[in-house]
Amino acid sequence: MQVIFVNKAARKFHHFPTHSHPNWEVILTTEGHGSQMIDGKAYPFYPGKIVYIPPNTPHCSNSEDGFTDACVFFRDFTPLDKRKIGEFCDDSDGNFLYLVNLTYDVLQKNVPNAQALANALGDAMYQLLISWNGENQKNTTFIESFQNLLIQNISNVHFDLSKAIDDTGFCKGYFRRVFREVTGQSPVKYFNGLRIEYAKRQLAQYHSVFTIREVSAFSGFKDPYHFSKVFKKYENISPTEYVELIKKQEIRKIGIPEDFDYNKE
Repeated sequence: MQVIFVNKAARKFHHFPTHSHPNWEVILTTEGHGSQMIDGKAYPFYPGKIVYIPPNTPHCSNSEDGFTDACVFFRDFTPLDKRKIGEFCDDSDGNFLYLVNLTYDVLQKNVPNAQALANALGDAMYQLLISWNGENQKNTTFIESFQNLLIQNISNVHFDLSKAIDDTGFCKGYFRRVFREVTGQSPVKYFNGLRIEYAKRQLAQYHSVFTIREVSAFSGFKDPYHFSKVFKKYENISPTEYVELIKKQEIRKIGIPEDFDYNKE
Protein backbone atom coordinates (compact mmCIF):
# COMPACT_ATOMS: atom_id res chain seq x y z
CA MET A 1 0.00 0.00 0.00
CA GLN A 2 1.95 3.01 -1.25
CA VAL A 3 1.47 6.13 0.85
CA ILE A 4 2.11 9.28 -1.16
CA PHE A 5 1.56 11.99 1.39
CA VAL A 6 0.04 12.71 4.82
CA ASN A 7 -1.47 16.10 5.56
CA LYS A 8 -2.58 17.29 9.01
CA ALA A 9 -4.63 20.46 9.41
CA ALA A 10 -2.57 23.20 11.06
CA ARG A 11 -5.68 25.20 12.01
CA LYS A 12 -9.44 24.89 12.25
CA PHE A 13 -11.51 25.22 9.10
CA HIS A 14 -15.16 26.20 8.91
CA HIS A 15 -15.34 25.63 5.18
CA PHE A 16 -13.00 23.76 2.87
CA PRO A 17 -13.89 24.41 -0.77
CA THR A 18 -14.79 21.78 -3.33
CA HIS A 19 -11.72 20.04 -4.76
CA SER A 20 -10.49 16.63 -5.92
CA HIS A 21 -7.25 14.64 -6.06
CA PRO A 22 -5.68 12.28 -8.61
CA ASN A 23 -5.15 9.67 -5.85
CA TRP A 24 -7.21 7.90 -3.20
CA GLU A 25 -7.71 9.97 -0.06
CA VAL A 26 -8.51 8.71 3.43
CA ILE A 27 -9.75 11.46 5.77
CA LEU A 28 -9.79 11.11 9.55
CA THR A 29 -11.64 13.84 11.46
CA THR A 30 -9.66 14.79 14.56
CA GLU A 31 -11.81 17.62 15.94
CA GLY A 32 -15.23 19.15 15.32
CA HIS A 33 -18.57 18.15 13.82
CA GLY A 34 -20.00 18.96 10.43
CA SER A 35 -20.80 17.60 7.01
CA GLN A 36 -18.74 16.52 4.01
CA MET A 37 -20.31 16.83 0.59
CA ILE A 38 -18.76 14.02 -1.47
CA ASP A 39 -19.78 13.54 -5.08
CA GLY A 40 -23.06 15.33 -4.38
CA LYS A 41 -23.99 13.42 -1.21
CA ALA A 42 -23.72 14.65 2.40
CA TYR A 43 -21.74 12.61 4.94
CA PRO A 44 -21.70 13.74 8.61
CA PHE A 45 -18.34 13.84 10.33
CA TYR A 46 -17.26 13.89 13.96
CA PRO A 47 -14.04 13.08 15.87
CA GLY A 48 -12.84 9.61 14.86
CA LYS A 49 -14.89 9.47 11.64
CA ILE A 50 -12.96 7.94 8.73
CA VAL A 51 -13.95 8.17 5.08
CA TYR A 52 -12.14 7.08 1.93
CA ILE A 53 -12.67 8.91 -1.35
CA PRO A 54 -11.79 7.65 -4.86
CA PRO A 55 -9.53 9.65 -7.21
CA ASN A 56 -11.01 12.65 -9.02
CA THR A 57 -14.09 12.76 -6.77
CA PRO A 58 -15.21 16.30 -5.87
CA HIS A 59 -15.69 16.93 -2.17
CA CYS A 60 -15.86 19.76 0.38
CA SER A 61 -16.36 20.14 4.14
CA ASN A 62 -18.39 22.49 6.31
CA SER A 63 -18.57 22.95 10.08
CA GLU A 64 -20.32 25.66 12.07
CA ASP A 65 -17.82 25.50 14.94
CA GLY A 66 -14.77 24.50 12.91
CA PHE A 67 -12.93 21.23 12.37
CA THR A 68 -9.51 19.67 11.90
CA ASP A 69 -8.59 16.45 10.14
CA ALA A 70 -5.73 14.35 8.84
CA CYS A 71 -5.58 13.11 5.25
CA VAL A 72 -3.60 10.16 3.91
CA PHE A 73 -3.13 9.85 0.14
CA PHE A 74 -2.66 6.38 -1.38
CA ARG A 75 -1.58 5.45 -4.90
CA ASP A 76 -2.96 1.90 -4.97
CA PHE A 77 -5.81 1.82 -2.45
CA THR A 78 -8.35 -0.95 -3.15
CA PRO A 79 -12.04 -0.36 -2.25
CA LEU A 80 -13.20 -2.71 0.46
CA ASP A 81 -16.63 -3.44 -1.03
CA LYS A 82 -19.02 -2.13 -3.67
CA ARG A 83 -19.42 1.24 -1.95
CA LYS A 84 -17.80 4.08 -3.84
CA ILE A 85 -17.36 6.02 -0.60
CA GLY A 86 -16.29 4.05 2.48
CA GLU A 87 -17.26 5.17 6.00
CA PHE A 88 -15.68 3.92 9.22
CA CYS A 89 -15.02 5.00 12.77
CA ASP A 90 -11.75 4.79 14.69
CA ASP A 91 -11.79 2.47 17.69
CA SER A 92 -11.92 3.67 21.30
CA ASP A 93 -8.12 3.38 21.59
CA GLY A 94 -7.56 5.67 18.60
CA ASN A 95 -5.42 3.12 16.78
CA PHE A 96 -6.09 4.54 13.32
CA LEU A 97 -5.14 8.03 14.52
CA TYR A 98 -1.98 6.59 16.06
CA LEU A 99 -0.96 5.05 12.73
CA VAL A 100 -1.70 8.27 10.84
CA ASN A 101 0.38 10.34 13.27
CA LEU A 102 3.25 7.85 13.13
CA THR A 103 3.20 7.87 9.32
CA TYR A 104 3.21 11.66 9.30
CA ASP A 105 6.24 11.76 11.63
CA VAL A 106 8.13 9.15 9.60
CA LEU A 107 7.68 11.11 6.38
CA GLN A 108 8.31 14.52 7.90
CA LYS A 109 11.50 13.47 9.66
CA ASN A 110 12.64 11.49 6.61
CA VAL A 111 13.95 8.69 8.77
CA PRO A 112 15.96 5.85 7.12
CA ASN A 113 13.68 3.76 4.89
CA ALA A 114 10.96 6.40 5.41
CA GLN A 115 8.93 5.38 2.35
CA ALA A 116 9.06 1.67 3.19
CA LEU A 117 7.98 2.39 6.76
CA ALA A 118 5.18 4.68 5.57
CA ASN A 119 3.95 2.00 3.17
CA ALA A 120 3.98 -0.60 5.96
CA LEU A 121 2.00 1.74 8.19
CA GLY A 122 -0.40 2.32 5.29
CA ASP A 123 -0.86 -1.46 5.08
CA ALA A 124 -1.68 -1.48 8.79
CA MET A 125 -4.29 1.25 8.30
CA TYR A 126 -5.83 -0.74 5.46
CA GLN A 127 -5.94 -3.92 7.55
CA LEU A 128 -7.75 -2.04 10.32
CA LEU A 129 -10.38 -0.91 7.81
CA ILE A 130 -10.75 -4.49 6.59
CA SER A 131 -11.29 -5.68 10.16
CA TRP A 132 -13.99 -3.04 10.60
CA ASN A 133 -15.66 -3.57 7.24
CA GLY A 134 -19.28 -4.61 6.77
CA GLU A 135 -20.81 -6.66 9.55
CA ASN A 136 -17.54 -6.72 11.48
CA GLN A 137 -17.67 -3.00 12.25
CA LYS A 138 -19.96 -2.05 15.11
CA ASN A 139 -19.40 1.69 14.63
CA THR A 140 -20.24 2.25 18.28
CA THR A 141 -17.24 4.32 19.30
CA PHE A 142 -19.31 7.51 19.09
CA ILE A 143 -21.93 5.92 21.36
CA GLU A 144 -19.25 5.07 23.91
CA SER A 145 -18.03 8.68 23.76
CA PHE A 146 -21.59 9.92 24.22
CA GLN A 147 -22.09 7.66 27.23
CA ASN A 148 -18.93 9.15 28.76
CA LEU A 149 -20.33 12.63 28.10
CA LEU A 150 -23.54 11.75 29.94
CA ILE A 151 -21.60 10.38 32.92
CA GLN A 152 -19.58 13.59 33.08
CA ASN A 153 -22.80 15.64 33.18
CA ILE A 154 -24.89 13.68 35.67
CA SER A 155 -24.88 16.61 38.11
CA ASN A 156 -25.08 19.36 35.49
CA VAL A 157 -28.59 20.84 35.73
CA HIS A 158 -27.90 22.95 32.63
CA PHE A 159 -26.94 20.00 30.41
CA ASP A 160 -29.11 19.92 27.28
CA LEU A 161 -29.47 16.33 26.08
CA SER A 162 -31.15 17.29 22.82
CA LYS A 163 -28.37 19.74 21.94
CA ALA A 164 -25.74 17.16 22.84
CA ILE A 165 -27.33 14.75 20.35
CA ASP A 166 -27.36 17.50 17.71
CA ASP A 167 -23.66 18.13 18.38
CA THR A 168 -22.78 14.54 17.44
CA GLY A 169 -23.35 15.43 13.81
CA PHE A 170 -25.87 12.62 13.28
CA CYS A 171 -29.54 13.09 12.52
CA LYS A 172 -31.54 12.54 15.71
CA GLY A 173 -33.52 9.58 14.40
CA TYR A 174 -30.41 7.68 13.35
CA PHE A 175 -28.54 8.48 16.56
CA ARG A 176 -31.41 7.37 18.79
CA ARG A 177 -31.80 4.12 16.82
CA VAL A 178 -28.09 3.25 17.12
CA PHE A 179 -28.02 4.30 20.78
CA ARG A 180 -30.95 1.99 21.52
CA GLU A 181 -29.27 -0.88 19.61
CA VAL A 182 -26.12 -0.48 21.72
CA THR A 183 -27.63 0.25 25.16
CA GLY A 184 -31.13 -1.19 24.91
CA GLN A 185 -32.59 2.17 25.95
CA SER A 186 -33.39 5.57 24.52
CA PRO A 187 -30.90 8.38 25.36
CA VAL A 188 -33.44 10.00 27.72
CA LYS A 189 -34.18 6.79 29.61
CA TYR A 190 -30.48 5.92 29.81
CA PHE A 191 -29.53 9.37 31.13
CA ASN A 192 -32.36 9.45 33.66
CA GLY A 193 -31.28 6.01 34.81
CA LEU A 194 -27.74 7.25 35.41
CA ARG A 195 -29.05 10.19 37.41
CA ILE A 196 -31.42 8.08 39.51
CA GLU A 197 -28.64 5.61 40.36
CA TYR A 198 -26.45 8.54 41.34
CA ALA A 199 -29.28 9.95 43.50
CA LYS A 200 -29.76 6.59 45.21
CA ARG A 201 -26.09 6.51 46.19
CA GLN A 202 -26.33 10.07 47.51
CA LEU A 203 -29.46 9.33 49.53
CA ALA A 204 -27.95 6.14 50.94
CA GLN A 205 -24.76 7.84 52.08
CA TYR A 206 -25.91 11.36 52.96
CA HIS A 207 -29.60 11.22 53.88
CA SER A 208 -28.79 12.63 57.32
CA VAL A 209 -26.78 15.48 55.77
CA PHE A 210 -28.64 16.60 52.63
CA THR A 211 -32.33 17.06 51.95
CA ILE A 212 -34.09 15.33 49.09
CA ARG A 213 -34.34 18.71 47.35
CA GLU A 214 -30.55 19.08 47.57
CA VAL A 215 -29.93 15.54 46.30
CA SER A 216 -32.31 16.30 43.45
CA ALA A 217 -30.10 19.22 42.39
CA PHE A 218 -26.91 17.19 42.90
CA SER A 219 -28.36 14.61 40.51
CA GLY A 220 -29.02 17.11 37.72
CA PHE A 221 -32.74 17.76 38.27
CA LYS A 222 -33.87 21.41 38.32
CA ASP A 223 -37.29 20.53 39.73
CA PRO A 224 -37.49 18.32 42.86
CA TYR A 225 -41.06 17.37 41.98
CA HIS A 226 -39.94 16.11 38.58
CA PHE A 227 -37.10 14.28 40.34
CA SER A 228 -39.58 12.53 42.63
CA LYS A 229 -41.75 11.57 39.68
CA VAL A 230 -38.82 10.10 37.72
CA PHE A 231 -37.43 8.40 40.83
CA LYS A 232 -40.73 6.65 41.51
CA LYS A 233 -41.01 5.62 37.86
CA TYR A 234 -37.64 3.86 38.04
CA GLU A 235 -37.74 2.54 41.63
CA ASN A 236 -41.48 2.12 42.29
CA ILE A 237 -41.11 4.11 45.52
CA SER A 238 -40.66 7.81 46.22
CA PRO A 239 -37.32 9.30 47.35
CA THR A 240 -38.83 9.81 50.83
CA GLU A 241 -39.86 6.15 51.01
CA TYR A 242 -36.41 5.14 49.77
CA VAL A 243 -34.74 7.12 52.57
CA GLU A 244 -37.06 5.54 55.16
CA LEU A 245 -36.13 2.12 53.80
CA ILE A 246 -32.43 2.96 54.13
CA LYS A 247 -32.94 4.10 57.72
CA LYS A 248 -34.73 0.87 58.63
CA GLN A 249 -31.91 -1.17 57.13
CA GLU A 250 -29.41 0.82 59.18
CA ILE A 251 -31.43 0.24 62.34
CA ARG A 252 -31.51 -3.51 61.77
CA LYS A 253 -27.82 -3.62 60.87
CA ILE A 254 -26.39 -1.50 63.68
CA GLY A 255 -29.03 -1.97 66.34
CA ILE A 256 -30.05 1.70 66.57
CA PRO A 257 -33.26 2.25 68.55
CA GLU A 258 -36.23 2.43 66.21
CA ASP A 259 -37.39 5.73 67.69
CA PHE A 260 -34.01 7.38 66.93
CA ASP A 261 -34.47 10.89 65.50
CA TYR A 262 -31.99 11.51 62.66
CA ASN A 263 -32.92 15.19 62.51
CA LYS A 264 -32.32 15.86 66.18
CA GLU A 265 -29.10 17.74 66.91
